[in-house]
Amino acid sequence: ALYFTGDFHKFVKPSGEVVNVSGVAEWFEGGPVALGQGIALPAEGRTLDYSSRKAGLYIGGSFNQANGESVSRLTLVREEQMEEVDKGVSHTVYAAKVHEASGSVYV
Repeated sequence: ALYFTGDFHKFVKPSGEVVNVSGVAEWFEGGPVALGQGIALPAEGRTLDYSSRKAGLYIGGSFNQANGESVSRLTLVREEQMEEVDKGVSHTVYAAKVHEASGSVYV
């Protein structure tokens, strides 16, 4: 799967169909699929990295809500749920990288 994040709220397929997504989506079988309720705009996702150990996707950015829940600029998406990562961080996350051996995420 291909995941993408940024400052957007919809995607128009070549067929003209509009898909509502909020800041983060998965490209699946020729089109975008929303990941839950996404992140609260006008904030944006800026970085993401997949963790096979946690079976989830870390998303960082300038948001304070993900999937309708309060989070502080860092969330873990797995099984269509977005979870807070510890207590998050105090400022915008510009880069995030998972260290697979330890399961840690570095921002």
